Amino acid sequence: MFRKILFSGFLALILVVGFGLTNPVSANEGEGIVLGAELNTDEIQNKLIEIDEKYEVGDVLSEEDGEFVKKYAMKASQPSGEFTTQKIFSGTKKYNKSRTVSGLKATISGSCNINHWNVLNNKYDCSLKATSNKGKVTTKVKHSAYGVLGNKTVGKIYSKTSKSGAGKLKSSLGASDNYAGVVTNSITTVYAKAVSGDVTNEVSDS
Repeated sequence: MFRKILFSGFLALILVVGFGLTNPVSANEGEGIVLGAELNTDEIQNKLIEIDEKYEVGDVLSEEDGEFVKKYAMKASQPSGEFTTQKIFSGTKKYNKSRTVSGLKATISGSCNINHWNVLNNKYDCSLKATSNKGKVTTKVKHSAYGVLGNKTVGKIYSKTSKSGAGKLKSSLGASDNYAGVVTNSITTVYAKAVSGDVTNEVSDS
């Protein structure tokens, strides 16, 4: 039912029938990364994760966060911004990242195939593995999609998190979904969370 309602809203957008918006979630002005600054890969990934965690589905992004998402998140639309019935993005993102905290190492690896075909057919399909050198570890993935809401403002239109059970030294996760919506950018973040005694270590990649 939710997806039908969501699609109806975006179909109305395509037909140039406007719909009302709530006020955007406020950004903390003067804090964080300055758009336009020289950023390394980790800084970009951390900022995208921070933005993704800040908003719920249906929220309008602040102007600063919207510009960052449009610049750095995976692009799903043609440069002109026009939405067609043709495939506008298809690709596979591979992951392999480790982090060690107090002798506890966590690694996330695997891949996600992401397709944004048209407003009726967006899909992601992930195959992931998390490992640790001791204790137990879980695997998690979060896929969020962003699109134009109303008067060219950027909002979160879809989000889903999938998580495995905790396994000794390793765990795996297969996660996929299809959804409708006018997507301009998407963020797919994968996580490995290891726990051993009083030590917790989480590594993420996007």
